[in-house]
Amino acid sequence: MLLTSWLTAVKGRLGRRLRRRVRKTTPENRLAHRVGLYTELLEDRTLLSNVTFEWQMEPRTMADENGRIVMPNTAAWVNPEFYEVNFNATESLLDDDVSPESYEWTIDGSPVDGGADGLLQQSMTLGAHTVSVTASAASVSSDTFEDTILAQDILVVSLGDSYSSGEANPELTRLQLEDSGRWSDVSEWARIGEDPFGDSPSSVELDQDAYHHWSHRSSFAASALSAQQLEDSDPHSSVTFVFL
Repeated sequence: MLLTSWLTAVKGRLGRRLRRRVRKTTPENRLAHRVGLYTELLEDRTLLSNVTFEWQMEPRTMADENGRIVMPNTAAWVNPEFYEVNFNATESLLDDDVSPESYEWTIDGSPVDGGADGLLQQSMTLGAHTVSVTASAASVSSDTFEDTILAQDILVVSLGDSYSSGEANPELTRLQLEDSGRWSDVSEWARIGEDPFGDSPSSVELDQDAYHHWSHRSSFAASALSAQQLEDSDPHSSVTFVFL
């Protein structure tokens, strides 16, 4: 009885080992078979195409050569109807590594003007858009690449004065103004930029230059610098910065 039980137990363990061995060595489980299967599943014309494009949102919070950014602080600035998006397909190649001679673009199924040289700037709403580019050359067949982009804008609002506004860091000090031939008894603070207003600006919007000056708002405030870093961190989103 004991011998029979022992033989049964041994047989069971050997059987399990053999079954595991069989499962490991069947053709369906061999590494080469699995790699071939995955390659077949991934084999898609879009993935294998040498036609492609890069895209980025046009930056909205960008410093000039002096580190200063424009701060309109207006409703038209915060809520534009469209945002600028830039596309670049000039790195594309056609069959036999032939460089495209012309490009045609569609956005959300509709052809758009321009971009024949592979560079396109388009005014777009925020959200998802399907963009395709067809590259062509006389000596080879044309090829098309399509992708869905997600245009995003991040609103950053800074509230407060003193440390929050950057009071200790004017954009131009009186000494800097004097060195540039612009004598002034006060420092220079944030700017609203050129023509930032909508069709019907409010008195508050028209006075933003004065509010920047009174509140000592500066591009070198921690909040403004953080907004610039956020802008630089992702080409697929822009940043709208507002000082209150």
